[in-house]
Amino acid sequence: MLPFLQAVIGDMISMVVVVALIGGIYKVFQIATAMNEVKDLLTDIKRNTMDYSHISLATSRPDESPRRPLGTALDSSPIGSSVLEPER
Repeated sequence: MLPFLQAVIGDMISMVVVVALIGGIYKVFQIATAMNEVKDLLTDIKRNTMDYSHISLATSRPDESPRRPLGTALDSSPIGSSVLEPER
């Protein structure tokens, strides 16, 4: 009876060790996949920020201002500048 019990316990311990090794290898592959996804996301973020940083500088010109002075905006308004003049 004793040799049979030793064989069963030995086989169970062997199965537990094999399952633990397989689980560890599976977990290592999961971590590697997650690291690759993070790396891809960081490369995409870097690529996107690099693209937009030089475009905004190239399109803006210092001699052309997108804003007009306030006086020109009021002169061209449909109401006219007579509304803004004080009454005497």
